[in-house]
Amino acid sequence: MKKEIRYILNNKAGIIGLLLLLLMPVEAHSQDAIVLDTLSSPDNTESFLIKAQSAFNNRDAAKTKEYCLSAIELDPTNDAAYYLLSKVAFEEEDIPSAEKFLSKAIEIDSTNYHYMTYLTWIYSRQNKINESVPIFEKLIKEYPDKKEAYWNLLNIYTNLGYWEKVFSVADKLEERMGPNEISVLARTNVYKLKGEMDNAIKELKDADDKNPSGRYEALLGDLYMAKRENIQALHYYKKSLESDSLYAPALYGVAEISRMKKDYTEYFKRLPNFLGNPNLPLETKLSYMREVLEDPVYFQRFGKQMSFCLNELADAHPKDTAAVTFAAMFMTGVGEKESAHKILQRGVRYNSDNLQFRLSYMSFLYTVEYWDELESFTDATLRNFAEDSLKGGDRLNVVQLKGIAEFNVKRYEKAIETFLSMEKPAKAAKDTSLLLSVYSSVGDMYHILKDNGTAYKFYKKALKINPKYAPVLNNYAWYIATSDGKRDLEKALKMSRITVECEPNNNTYLDTYAWILYLKGEYSEARKYLQRAVAYGGSESAVELEHYAEVLYALKEYDLSFIYFDRALSAAKAAEASGSADDEAAKVADLERKIGERKKAANIK
Repeated sequence: MKKEIRYILNNKAGIIGLLLLLLMPVEAHSQDAIVLDTLSSPDNTESFLIKAQSAFNNRDAAKTKEYCLSAIELDPTNDAAYYLLSKVAFEEEDIPSAEKFLSKAIEIDSTNYHYMTYLTWIYSRQNKINESVPIFEKLIKEYPDKKEAYWNLLNIYTNLGYWEKVFSVADKLEERMGPNEISVLARTNVYKLKGEMDNAIKELKDADDKNPSGRYEALLGDLYMAKRENIQALHYYKKSLESDSLYAPALYGVAEISRMKKDYTEYFKRLPNFLGNPNLPLETKLSYMREVLEDPVYFQRFGKQMSFCLNELADAHPKDTAAVTFAAMFMTGVGEKESAHKILQRGVRYNSDNLQFRLSYMSFLYTVEYWDELESFTDATLRNFAEDSLKGGDRLNVVQLKGIAEFNVKRYEKAIETFLSMEKPAKAAKDTSLLLSVYSSVGDMYHILKDNGTAYKFYKKALKINPKYAPVLNNYAWYIATSDGKRDLEKALKMSRITVECEPNNNTYLDTYAWILYLKGEYSEARKYLQRAVAYGGSESAVELEHYAEVLYALKEYDLSFIYFDRALSAAKAAEASGSADDEAAKVADLERKIGERKKAANIK
């Protein structure tokens, strides 16, 4: 049987985390108040500083350094210029120089809050955590109303395991500012790290009683989930959602408990809002979904529901190729190809210049067999991308997909031209795999155009590269045996025998070999190979079932023969209903006619 042309392209609960990250300091202000008329003076230190800041904002490190040095030359006490030099060095990963320049700025102005906090940032990059402690201890004394100073000091003490100092600073912050989340979360985090879960819960409950907070309630849900007390956890998650129905941590908690309980109705009620929250980091959501989708139940039973949820993910991040691709891959896998198509089309509009995403989209169009769109999309890609940006293997992939699309929309002459355009670059790259695809595909198309002479020339070119290339041998043998005027069955049988020796379980090759044996009148031998063909995947093929029926008929096993004729007819009708094969209606009619004739000849009613 002829082989189709088809080239195949190559802590789960989110338990409480304090998130007391060191804050990147804001800009220094010691010399930011600059009078505009200084711009008129080219030798004024402030004008150089303005130019330096502008250059820094434009990411021009060389100019920033030049203007800062000019400002310092005119005024060696210009601390803001040293600060800016420190920032340039930091961005260039020259941390020692960053520290040196900042130390000079602090030497000039030791009272600047922003310089001091920036120095702790530099220390953190060098893992000098202990050096940051005295700075923040000093800052909370000198700037008792700066919450971020407490925040950072609490973070450092927590990382160092100085639990009592965490409690002491949290108490000082509350004395200064009253009840606040920073103090509550700092104490809660310490209790959790010490394994004192009941104390952590009490801390949050007390705080929530005084100042009800959806955040406290969601964190209580996390703590109870960690203790596997899911009823209590669910109570607090839902309480959190009463104040904010879209609060992501609570949505996640309710969804996750529902998933663990296999309460899929509740799960799919909550999951869309969690995935559709645009403020949550995409990677957090993708990481969660990768883990969830390891369970095959979402593919086997809940493909439609999960596709809806992932559509919410794609809607929340429509420009992000990772989100769009992840959602589309799942949808395609569960048969929701139109939904996948829509979000990918939108993704292409947002990322029209992203070549790799366009290649992924072409792969999708190929997979779902949207040939008309694949043809136009490959044409547009080749037209809009210059050869310096679309070259080598990527260009050849696009050209090959274009040729496949043209073949499937029956533009055979155009497809031949497209495939042959790959011959020269394939030879230059010594890509024998691509050359084989070119020659075999072109040969098949010339056969369709009823030019067997030219078809055989290309088959011979392919077999010169690989004498045992089964796809070509199979088609070559089939055409010689069935559509060539000479019908050289011996030559066809010899070619076909190689294919079944190379791939003894390939039902297409087994069918070809068996049918040639049938044409030679070797019915018993043909039956053995057709039995294997049907067993190895041919049981849904109207052609292979018909061939088996014909062989059985020739052997006068009429009862069994008509069983397989009926199975062949059912397979042909199924193909007609699904539109999965060419000329389905004609195949059904031909089989019905043939069955009638065979029954009449065998005198069977």
